[in-house]
Amino acid sequence: MLVENIIFYLFIFILGTVMGSFVGAMTWRMHEGKDWVNGRSECERCHHKLGAIDLIPIVSYLLLKGKCRYCGKKISATALRLETGTGLAFLVSALLFPSMVAEKWVSPLTSSVLTAKPWTIAVFLVWLFALVIMMALYTYDKRWHILPDGLVWTLLGASVVYSLIYCLEIKSIGRTGWVGQIVPALAPLFGIYLIVFVLSQGKWIGFGDVKLCLALGFFLTWRQGLLVLFLANLLGSLSAVPKLRKHQVKMNTQIAFGPCLILATYIVALIGWTLRGLFVLV
Repeated sequence: MLVENIIFYLFIFILGTVMGSFVGAMTWRMHEGKDWVNGRSECERCHHKLGAIDLIPIVSYLLLKGKCRYCGKKISATALRLETGTGLAFLVSALLFPSMVAEKWVSPLTSSVLTAKPWTIAVFLVWLFALVIMMALYTYDKRWHILPDGLVWTLLGASVVYSLIYCLEIKSIGRTGWVGQIVPALAPLFGIYLIVFVLSQGKWIGFGDVKLCLALGFFLTWRQGLLVLFLANLLGSLSAVPKLRKHQVKMNTQIAFGPCLILATYIVALIGWTLRGLFVLV
């Protein structure tokens, strides 16, 4: 049982690194206006088409010492960080996901992952798909300060499916129905940021962040939404203060807030339940 679980988690990590490599290529092609579905990966500097040996997640970067095999120019470390980060995000999701969907949780290393119920597998697969889209939005917004509508609407579709499965099979919808549970859940993030956007006429927060909050809200309860609201603003403040002190940005400079929302949602959705004894909100 222990061996099969280790193999499973290793597979999940490798799958995450592959998805991270895909996200890096996809976001760059989208930004450059290239075909991100059928187009081949290429060096961002010399635009030479990359071979299979150049595309092994993490390994290729380390073997090539962070340089392009064809032009010798330095490859951005973003690729390595994205592959490693997505791999770890997948792995942590696999380790902690049962605790989010079950009342009784056993250690992920001693309980067989092969005995998971069909609805658990289904909602987990939807979560992994959504996680890939979230990583793409995180990367795109961090690099170019834009949240592409195509990615946001795709995430919204995935989050709605996730919410439906989660409510129908796990939470047992009561008299209020799915809509009655979802509307309060959307209020802390989507509702508050929509009000801020309208009152400030888009000066304090972009409409892309509002749409992102709509998609992320379906992954959360209303209590978790409040915690994400607090945590995202805390992360945004912590990232902005050092830049302000170094005069890299000004008080009126717009910063990419999408990554803060995505990271906060990931943390709360997966480990927010462990804070139940410390925070009443979770």
